Amino acid sequence: MSTYSFRNPLLDNAQPDKLKDSHSSLKSFFSHCQLTNFGSKRIVPTFSSKEIRKTFIKSSSPSLPRKHRVKQRSEQSEPLVHYNGPLETLDQLPQEKLAWITKETSDDKELRHPLLDYPKSIVFRKPHNLNTASLGYYDSNDTSNLLRPKATFYIRVLQVINQNSSKPCLSRSSLELNHQIFSGSYAVSQKCGKHGSQANIDETYILDVDRSTTAKLSIYAQPKTAFGSLNPRFRQPEVCLGTQEFKISMRPTEKKLKRITLQDKETQHQYQVLVVYGTYVESRVMTLLDNKLIYEGFITVYTRGKFIPRWARYWAALYPGHIELYDFEYKERKKALYKISIKALIDVFHPPTDDDERLVDVGSLGLALQFSQESFDNSESQFDLEYRMYILPDDSDRSQEWEQAFMHAASLINEFRFDSSYMATKVDDTVFKLNDVQYGNDQIVGTMIISSKFLW
Repeated sequence: MSTYSFRNPLLDNAQPDKLKDSHSSLKSFFSHCQLTNFGSKRIVPTFSSKEIRKTFIKSSSPSLPRKHRVKQRSEQSEPLVHYNGPLETLDQLPQEKLAWITKETSDDKELRHPLLDYPKSIVFRKPHNLNTASLGYYDSNDTSNLLRPKATFYIRVLQVINQNSSKPCLSRSSLELNHQIFSGSYAVSQKCGKHGSQANIDETYILDVDRSTTAKLSIYAQPKTAFGSLNPRFRQPEVCLGTQEFKISMRPTEKKLKRITLQDKETQHQYQVLVVYGTYVESRVMTLLDNKLIYEGFITVYTRGKFIPRWARYWAALYPGHIELYDFEYKERKKALYKISIKALIDVFHPPTDDDERLVDVGSLGLALQFSQESFDNSESQFDLEYRMYILPDDSDRSQEWEQAFMHAASLINEFRFDSSYMATKVDDTVFKLNDVQYGNDQIVGTMIISSKFLW
């Protein structure tokens, strides 16, 4: 029996005071690596260079800086974030939405969001389209993505617990929304308890929607085998452990931590899935959805009389899709005299005071509401119109406030003007009939278009 000798080239540059310790460690390490003769064959134990280097570093550098070891241990991979919108990275989201997404859930303050800790830009993972003729990948030019999203459904899949088996497997989550599939990545399960296992998935799904819909979460598992990890041909097919549907409405809901139970229909086994989910609706959209009051106060409107034009004073209430005019003495104690749709509103401005050819002189405080041609009823008498409505606030402060209120309403209308699925800026025909304009009484009247009584 002969002893196997080995010379490590790293020892040539080692320091003299550590050389002795390193040599003794290597001598002890290779004392087990002896060559044994069995006839003409010699069996030699093999060691990878990684194992030799690991042993050498451990023996020659026992005082590795602690901060370096901690940095290696806390090194974080890029969070897995799925998104169905046109943006490519997380930091491109609007600040209001991004702040809501990264906010800690109120159920568990210690549930730290990985999006807050990652120092680099996070690239979104895109869904697969099921109804495309191509390979099924996400198409950023798809017309379905051109609609202005009104709500964002957020779900973070944290953990999958299997209480029926402790065998290792690969688990992943998948989400389906409006013929789009978001495929998650596999996570290896670990033994948990005596007969169970758990897989820490931790993937985030951010789904922009333009109407009420349903998202379906599915959990898949695939047995982990030694041959399957070496060759994909030996991998066993994955199975669906169960599904869970989430109703997405156009109402905001706070994120909450919840453990849902899925049941395999074939084996009747149950699985626990830990998720955080909620719905975000921005404040501008909420103003439209709820038809919230934007501003109210006294205004004087330039109107067409039976014989000559006149200024009529009203108490006015401005909403996202219309403006209501009340008797200025009774205000809202009586029904509105007029309810005028402003869905055709384009712009709000102060008419120039130095224009001698202007149709209406409103002075420096007056405002002009510019509408499109859709605001005029062609069945009425034809006028040479600029499609403008002139109003006069009481003073400079009210003039500025009314201007800001109308500009806010105009920006909302322009943002959703061509959105066919959005109904808030349309006056209900069942309540307000065309050309149902009455004068001198307290009935609520209004039109889908604006009567020539108010247009110039």
